[in-house]
Parts: sequence; C-alpha cells; structure tokens
Amino acid sequence: MVSLLRAATFEDWTDLMYIQMYSCAEYGYGDHPELCTEPSKMPITSVIYFVSFIVISGLVILNLVIGVIIQSMTEAKGSLEKDEELRKTIKNIDFIVKKIRARKFEEMLEKNDSES
Repeated sequence: MVSLLRAATFEDWTDLMYIQMYSCAEYGYGDHPELCTEPSKMPITSVIYFVSFIVISGLVILNLVIGVIIQSMTEAKGSLEKDEELRKTIKNIDFIVKKIRARKFEEMLEKNDSES
C-alpha cells in the first residue's frame, strides 16, 4: 500500500517501475539483497500497469482538487448572497424608519398648526 501511495503521489514512481521491469535482483536492492526473495522480470506488464496507474491516480487527484475548489467557491457565493440579503434588509428597515419618523414629524407639525 505504501508503494501505491508513493506512486500515486508521483514520488519516485519510476524506481518502482524499474524494480518491476528489471527484477529486484538487478535494480534497486543492491544494499539489501536479502529483501529480494522472488526476483522476476516483467518489462511490458510493469510499464502498462504503472503508466495506467499514474494516469488514473493523477485524474483522481485532479478531480479531488477541483472538487475542493468548487466547494470553496460555492460556500463563498452563499456567504456573499447572505451578505447581500442582509444589506437589502437593512436598507428596507432604514427606509421604513425614515417613513415613520417623517409621519411622526408631520403629525407633530399638524398638531402645532392646529394649536396655534
């Protein structure tokens, strides 16, 4: 699993492919030959497997990154829409308060005119 994660993140995936292509007896295990228990060469199979794995894992990673970006943009858009709705509500409340003040001021003027 660690090797697949290493390949999926594009970290030295070519070394993994070369070990499979040339066998562990010839490539990659020079310092620790005891770890190479079953050397076998698979040049065509390893190229097909690793190239297809890299392409598919690259598309999956790209899809995840695009998904995160779209999710962030959707959240930002929702936040902006809420802010705009709040601004409209505040404008409406301000307009209503101005009308009430104007009406009360007119009532006060009418009351003063009728008293004089």
